[in-house]
Amino acid sequence: VKSVQEGKSRIDNFFEKLRAIYIPELGDYNIEVSMGAVLYQDGKPETFDELYKIADRCAYFSKTKPGNAVTYQEEIG
Repeated sequence: VKSVQEGKSRIDNFFEKLRAIYIPELGDYNIEVSMGAVLYQDGKPETFDELYKIADRCAYFSKTKPGNAVTYQEEIG
């Protein structure tokens, strides 16, 4: 993706499709996802490991929210 807006749109679409999944064996439980997102920007000297650590920190923050949640790098500073 090229922008946070495009990323949010795609993740919202993913969450919408996830909510539509019905698994009888789960009963009243729903599938929920917590994720972190960071966009790589050309020209920045960040390595994969650095980006992964940022996304992992974002995912940890998402786990504090109820239901499906995504936290973007700019939301946590």
